[in-house]
Amino acid sequence: MTFNSLLFLCFWFLVWSAHWLLPTERRRHWLLLGASFLFYACSDLVADGGFAGPAGMQRALLHVSLLLGFMVIGWGCGLMTARAREAEDAPRAKRWMAGGVAACLLLLGTFKYTGFLLATLQALLTACALPVNLPGWQPELPVGISFFAFHAVCYIVDLYRRTLPQARNFRQVSLYIGFFPHLVAGPIVRATDFVPQLERPKRLDANDMLNGLRWVLAGFVAKCVFADHLAEFADVVFRAPADYDRLSLFGAVSAYYGQIYFDFHGYSLMAIGVAKTLGYWFPPNFLHPYGAASIGDFWRRWHVSLSCWLRDYLYIGLGGNRGPMMFVLRNLMLAMLLGGLWHGASWNFVLWGALHGSGLCVERLWRQWSDRREPGRQAGPLQIAFAWLFTQSFVLLCWIPFRCTSLADTTTVVQGLLGWGAAGSTSVEVPWLLILLPLLVDTFIIGQKAFFERLTQERTWLLHAVLIAGFFLALMLMYLGTKPFIYFQF
Repeated sequence: MTFNSLLFLCFWFLVWSAHWLLPTERRRHWLLLGASFLFYACSDLVADGGFAGPAGMQRALLHVSLLLGFMVIGWGCGLMTARAREAEDAPRAKRWMAGGVAACLLLLGTFKYTGFLLATLQALLTACALPVNLPGWQPELPVGISFFAFHAVCYIVDLYRRTLPQARNFRQVSLYIGFFPHLVAGPIVRATDFVPQLERPKRLDANDMLNGLRWVLAGFVAKCVFADHLAEFADVVFRAPADYDRLSLFGAVSAYYGQIYFDFHGYSLMAIGVAKTLGYWFPPNFLHPYGAASIGDFWRRWHVSLSCWLRDYLYIGLGGNRGPMMFVLRNLMLAMLLGGLWHGASWNFVLWGALHGSGLCVERLWRQWSDRREPGRQAGPLQIAFAWLFTQSFVLLCWIPFRCTSLADTTTVVQGLLGWGAAGSTSVEVPWLLILLPLLVDTFIIGQKAFFERLTQERTWLLHAVLIAGFFLALMLMYLGTKPFIYFQF
């Protein structure tokens, strides 16, 4: 069940109606929890617009049980961690915290990385001429497992760090981990942001409804009008990159640069909007990242919830900025390598993380050198423009291994762009207007002038007109095929 489907629209309307008709928060929590399990099960029960049959029911039962297992681990280990903290028994609290985190990561690793590890080990054994054949076993990847695993870890660690008062019952912990707007593709909402909202009574508010619908519409346009049309072009070229000439390859890479942004940003906006209509607040997940003029600034704007999670729960845990420069660079590199691997069990994602980690390390060294050479010096407009162009070119090229299905395809695309080796002869018309115009408007108009915020504050009637016009325009221009959200695979 995807956010851009008629099935979800009906589901959302029914849940919204029942939610606000119920008189108590306790009953609303149970309704949302049951709706979240149903929403998650539909990812297996519904296939190609129809019922998936007995096989789909078996998958749904397995994956819902797995989700329930993460909820039990989060609640049980969190409860024991909190009790040990209250008793001032730090060693016991640390053991329960570590055990809970280890259990979550073990489940995540079993379903996501088993096949990758076995295939890598088999390749090493073959390279060493050892006559050992390992079983090729890869369990089916449950949708969104990376996201709800990180939510469970976040809850346990925040209790250990005493930054979060313990949720009072299993219902609240389960709803935090499995709330359907963020369940399958984020954003990764911090426990300190969400759990306290469960304690506050909700009331139906017209402004919350209007803002929620606004974000849902903006996300719908980003996904169905921009991302899906860009995907239609990019997918054709990336399906057989060796067949296409340099301009077509560059067009496909540029199209994916826009597609992944509008796809994931669109999903995040829709998730934020759906939650808002139910009375819950999610933090923004994108802050116009294609306006960033440095790699560090890009990661403060792109997939903000994951960036903050990696910083607060991994980078700082490794030591952060404390210690000598080589120690800091090691922490940066490890955080980005693991961040790349989090996206998928593939050497392409490891390469993507390594490239961004290397970029952050070089940037840190450059900043240290320039601060020593000219302390307090401010960059001029020309330097900022060059830094922006360099940063975005780097980000665009880094999307190549992220999009390609293998290292061989990555090599083919890079060689084709650089003109090394034999290039393909097939040429396609590149939709440059579709690629560039939405990105330029988003980055340099909406992103720089807070267009929608000013519109909301100054002219409510005009906002209503924009929403209605945008809805009908999106219906006319939307891609008519089926394009799943990119981050559903993670």
